[in-house]
Amino acid sequence: MSYLKQNKNNILIILFLIVVMLPAVFPLLREGFFVTDDAEWMIIRFSAFHEAFRDGQFPVRFLGRLNHGFGYPAPTFLYPGFMYIAEIFHLLGVEFLESIKMVILFSIVLSGIFTFFWLRKFFTLLPSFIGAIVYVYSPYHLYDVYVRGSVGEVLAIAVLPFILWQIERKSVFWTALSIGLLILSHNILAAMFVPLIVAYMILDWYVLKKTQTHFFIQTVFFGLGISSFFWIPALTELRHTVFLDTNISDWSRYFADINLIGTKTLAVLLFALISMVSKKISIKKHRLSVFFFIVGTLVVFMSSVLSMFIWKFFPVQFIQFPYRFLSIALISTAFLMAVNITVLTGVRKKFFIGLVVVILAIPFFARMRAIEFIDKGNGFYATNNATTTIHDEYMPVWVKEIPMTGVYNKVEIINGDGGVKDLIVTNDMIKFTTDIKSTAVARVNTIYWPGWKVSINQVPADLDYSNKKGVMDIKVPRGLSVVELTFDETLMRMFANTVSMTSMIFLILIALINKKNKFLLWNS
Repeated sequence: MSYLKQNKNNILIILFLIVVMLPAVFPLLREGFFVTDDAEWMIIRFSAFHEAFRDGQFPVRFLGRLNHGFGYPAPTFLYPGFMYIAEIFHLLGVEFLESIKMVILFSIVLSGIFTFFWLRKFFTLLPSFIGAIVYVYSPYHLYDVYVRGSVGEVLAIAVLPFILWQIERKSVFWTALSIGLLILSHNILAAMFVPLIVAYMILDWYVLKKTQTHFFIQTVFFGLGISSFFWIPALTELRHTVFLDTNISDWSRYFADINLIGTKTLAVLLFALISMVSKKISIKKHRLSVFFFIVGTLVVFMSSVLSMFIWKFFPVQFIQFPYRFLSIALISTAFLMAVNITVLTGVRKKFFIGLVVVILAIPFFARMRAIEFIDKGNGFYATNNATTTIHDEYMPVWVKEIPMTGVYNKVEIINGDGGVKDLIVTNDMIKFTTDIKSTAVARVNTIYWPGWKVSINQVPADLDYSNKKGVMDIKVPRGLSVVELTFDETLMRMFANTVSMTSMIFLILIALINKKNKFLLWNS
């Protein structure tokens, strides 16, 4: 009871903040789904992910239903974080589509709440509240949700302010855990956010002498360790795919225009510059403000066509879309918005807040009116077997003939005389009995991926995937034979899994031993 009384004001503020954020999530409460670039693929991928998870795959790495039933290693490389979270909702009885909508909804709402609590470490109530609203209603944030449908990016955008909040709380446990979640949320944004986080920590240590060296090392180390089960196999196994030889997108078509950057962003940056020039923001006393001004200006530049000459020498294959830099602009403008409100007084403060509200509201209502809804039903997502990637860029290099139609027979005899019976197929096991009159070859129409192995009558046998389809061929002897293929972890994956488990165990022990790193979120 005393805990509730102590935090009554925080609870009331959060409730009010949620009410203000409701218009941003209203479309998620409607039946069906809205038309986006990627969201349908995310639902399809999640439904296949659930099937593999249900069959006992953990961590999930290979989705047997995708790629027209030939299988596809999408979760080995593509940000599985949102699918693990969506799995929680689905296990509670929520359908596939609604589970993904729940992930998006909570990401939007929590992004505002986390931003508010982070800003409250520096500012009073009003600046922190407005800064959180700016973070949620920024044009690029809404574009990511309702146009791109990038579930992983939206989740990563929610995790970033949580990390900054926990850095200010000096919580090793929550900072490390959230860095790990960030890496699982979205590969590319994690690669863009982590340097920002590291720079933030270094600046905090250098200027305020608050962040101790061991805190910096522990949080980054454990964050990387917890997520090792994902990023170590993703890096080491990428060579098995055609990714590096595939042109995913034409980066020159994906620069941000003024509508995507947002007039609000430019106004906040301009007011911050004026405040620094007029010395209302002291560079010596407000170095974090200067930091976010420099970062915000830089990323807006990198997202615009003005930076095209730089992108010719930039790792475009990895980042893909220049406008992704606006994800960093979100956090910069939220902080600078709070700074501007703090240094302004009287009529100027009211005018500035009103101006920002207006220039946020106009594109918001335009975006909401442009949303188109469809209702294909959960059956569509639960049966679709596309690869869920743009150019099948994670197809194994040994697959020379890309599947265009579904599997007719999961197992067939392609060389020899005999038949197949008692077929059992899951995402990580294929078992059948062959009745062969002479030595033959059984073809299993699943593409080979490291981890598949076979036994015949419980004796290990060889797999051959040198055919054009890259599927698994097995020499079977005459007579009755029980053939069993299983998908297991490789040595490198087992090592990565061990690193993750060990990191999590040690992180919990450190948090329990160190009284300054409590598990409670609502303190200090």
